[in-house]
Amino acid sequence: NAEYMGGYLSCSANMRTTTFNLSRPGAGLTGTPAKHQAIAATNGGSQGRWINRKQEPASLVSVCLECIAHNFTLYPDLPGIPQKFIDKICAQVPVSIPVEVAAIHISDDSYWKRAATGRWRTCQLEEHGGTWKQMYLERHVEELLESFPPNGNVSQLKKQIQACRLHIFSLKINQLLSHIDMGIVFDVCPFITRIQVTFGAKHVGMDYERSLFGMKISDAQCLVRCIKMSQRLVSLGLPCNLIDDDLMRMLIAGMQQNYSITQLDLSHNKIGDHGARRVAKLLGPKSLLTHVNLADNQIHADGARYLGQMLRINDTLLELNLRLNRIGDSGGKSLCEDLIHNSTLTSLHIGSNSLGYETARAVQELLNASSILNRLDISCNNLQDNGGKLVRDAVRSSHSLVFLDVRMCQLPPDLEEEINQIVKARELHQRNIPMAPARRRRVNQDANNTQKMASNSLDNNGSGAFAMNLTEKLGSMREAPPALLTPSSMPAGGVSLSSPTAPTASAVQGAAAVAASSAASNTGGHSTPVPQAASPTDDIDADEAVADS
Repeated sequence: NAEYMGGYLSCSANMRTTTFNLSRPGAGLTGTPAKHQAIAATNGGSQGRWINRKQEPASLVSVCLECIAHNFTLYPDLPGIPQKFIDKICAQVPVSIPVEVAAIHISDDSYWKRAATGRWRTCQLEEHGGTWKQMYLERHVEELLESFPPNGNVSQLKKQIQACRLHIFSLKINQLLSHIDMGIVFDVCPFITRIQVTFGAKHVGMDYERSLFGMKISDAQCLVRCIKMSQRLVSLGLPCNLIDDDLMRMLIAGMQQNYSITQLDLSHNKIGDHGARRVAKLLGPKSLLTHVNLADNQIHADGARYLGQMLRINDTLLELNLRLNRIGDSGGKSLCEDLIHNSTLTSLHIGSNSLGYETARAVQELLNASSILNRLDISCNNLQDNGGKLVRDAVRSSHSLVFLDVRMCQLPPDLEEEINQIVKARELHQRNIPMAPARRRRVNQDANNTQKMASNSLDNNGSGAFAMNLTEKLGSMREAPPALLTPSSMPAGGVSLSSPTAPTASAVQGAAAVAASSAASNTGGHSTPVPQAASPTDDIDADEAVADS
């Protein structure tokens, strides 16, 4: 409150009273800070003129809320305070308070958003249940476990995890230097459903030690005990742990007594044929697994046969990843032949496995027989031309395949492009997306690329036959696209986007001009300017307008 009394200004603020002497211009403030002296000099700068500025004091409620927020660590319980005031208190609580206090007493998501964005640059809520509190506490526990030293205080670690226990559902631990017993997590956190653990070290630099990497026998024994007692664990990931067949035998013994795990990730390990045989036991009639990842292991043809034999009778598995193994052509053939009798698998990844013609023939039989397999990856293999043609014929007859990766399979470029276009056409058809716009963009792009190639070949004094071939290809691409396809008018086997039709008259004229120019250059005559072929956009746009109308 500010009031004027006989040339003096009496101000009360923060329960203290300070007297300002403004009786003459430039009067200072006795016993006040320098900024108060400047304010007094400004107010008294004009003699005989007084500026009456009223400053509203803070309300008692706001002062109390600020005091509670400042002392929240000492007095975190707020009994009897209305919810609207609790939200205001949480907005003022500093994010530096201990997590074991905040995790129990603060549920306001705005506080946890403030704490998370101030601690990490990127925050992926969709990976942590969509709430800021769960995301913060899960990442906090992950960092605690990753940075916990081998000789650290286990009781203090357990205390912090205990405070977060009701909000821990998923953990992804990228390194575990201490090789601590994971029973601390499973015993304390009752709702954990997903866990991924890598027993190793990151950014070791010159402090490399072989003992820091890989799962030990004691680690496997602790995990087996945790897996047996956990009845809520749905996803188990153990990548990059140097797991061999002996450790696999111990882990499978615990998994066979678990009836909740549906997703298993054992990628980037050293699992061989014997380990694959033990994994195959989990795919028996009583299996619950829906996703199995065995990428980048040491599985050969025998391991692929073991898996295929169990997949004959399996009725739960949806996705199988065997990329970067050594199953070979015989193993791939055996696996695909067994999958013909499987009625649930929707995704198969067998890339980078030295597959060949026999596997391509088995893939053809699989695609012809399967009506549910919709994703197949056979990239980075040695299918070559003959195997690629078998795959193309199978893709044409398949009604379910919407994704196929055949990159780096030693296929001719036109054959690979044809396979990709067939699969893309079926995907667009199943998603009820019109075909003509997508095709128009593709045709224009191919035409422009071919035109550039023709120009480059002529600039480099290429042969007339090569230029003629390129120009004929350009003319064949300038076809009139079909009308917009609807799901009812599309054939059941899909539509191939690469079927050529007769070139237009302008394309034939352009080809003749290119041929004449090439002949003149070959006979030593003076080269004449080559007429630029008309862009296919004009004809396609005109035909599209007619089709749309």
